[in-house]
Amino acid sequence: MDRISDARELIVSTVRSNPGIHFRELQRMTSLANGQIQYHLYQMEKSGVISIRSDGKLKRYFLIESTGYDERKLILYLRSSNTRPLIFRLVTEKEIYVDKLLKNNKSQKAKAIDLLINEQIAGIKEKGEKQYLYLKNPEQVISTIRKYKESFLDSLSTNLLSLLE
Repeated sequence: MDRISDARELIVSTVRSNPGIHFRELQRMTSLANGQIQYHLYQMEKSGVISIRSDGKLKRYFLIESTGYDERKLILYLRSSNTRPLIFRLVTEKEIYVDKLLKNNKSQKAKAIDLLINEQIAGIKEKGEKQYLYLKNPEQVISTIRKYKESFLDSLSTNLLSLLE
């Protein structure tokens, strides 16, 4: 194999096992130079191998062949520091009283809630006069976390610790 094929295969295998990886993490894991990674990502996006999604200031990379649109969307929000804690909490608690959620850091949590609702990952159900947030497809969330558990280990440990506080 030539150097171009070797570099592309390394990028592809890294993105395959870590969907939603951002550029700096990809660079760290592959030890390839910035320009080399940028060039290959550009070429692979142009040829329809890689999909890029924005997460605030970060770009996240996915292999089109190995992840469907819904899975890419879910992974994007599982990797986002704004929505990840909320998703993990919903996995463990099933539903959360919205007013309780909004008690501290209201605007950031409200944005996270709105994002998850707009993307059809979470929903609101009414019980009397109270509103509860819930995951629309908790089985999909759990299976996605299981499928890519190695790439979520740092996130999982951080969120587990925050649940214990």
